[in-house]
Amino acid sequence: MFRIPARRRAIGGAALIFMRPRRWIPSQALLIFVHGGFWLLPDDDYRIGPSLAENLVRDGVAVALVRYRLAPANRHPAQAEDVAAAVGYLIKHADE
Repeated sequence: MFRIPARRRAIGGAALIFMRPRRWIPSQALLIFVHGGFWLLPDDDYRIGPSLAENLVRDGVAVALVRYRLAPANRHPAQAEDVAAAVGYLIKHADE
């Protein structure tokens, strides 16, 4: 799916996909991308997140894509909890 190496991690019900430039160090910027879609539509259908992430990584910016659980199979606030868990994980592991 990605043309740039990506690390994947399950965080609660979410999937976190992390991509970084080769020469990136943890003190540099990180963009956290949470796709739109009214909690219903996966970003895979549009490839906005992956395309944006690949371009940013090529320009030297690390990117974390958050893939939260979708409604209606998962009731609100599951989606917001997934995003909060992913952001919390990134903060906790910021120096890695």
